[in-house]
Amino acid sequence: MARPRRTSCRALFGAAALAVVCVSRASFAFPTSRLTYARGSGAEACPDETAVRQAVAARLGYDPFFPSAEKTIVARIVRTKDELRATVELVDEHGLMRGVRELKASAGQCGELVATMALAISIAIDPTNPAILGAAPS
Repeated sequence: MARPRRTSCRALFGAAALAVVCVSRASFAFPTSRLTYARGSGAEACPDETAVRQAVAARLGYDPFFPSAEKTIVARIVRTKDELRATVELVDEHGLMRGVRELKASAGQCGELVATMALAISIAIDPTNPAILGAAPS
């Protein structure tokens, strides 16, 4: 009976270990997105992009924003008369809008509106993350 060669067993074991490592990394990867944030006329006093990024990261427990991500979150705040209107759009890698959330608040509630936007953005990026609802707004 022929004895199997050790080098082929080692190569097979190495290939299997590499496959496990690659699959493990993919399964533990965090969902990511790009962020485009704009404050329109009358909303200049609302929190800036850095504050929005920090609020989302606090909710998710990690920073989800990377320039090379496939999805894009487009978030805007504009003022119309006595209220602020915000939109949060999820755009896929083909440029197609996959979801939109529209939010409103009174003119003096920029902070609250941005906290609500951060929640909507967090859900759009990583809807299965259990930390989203438990995080305190920043």
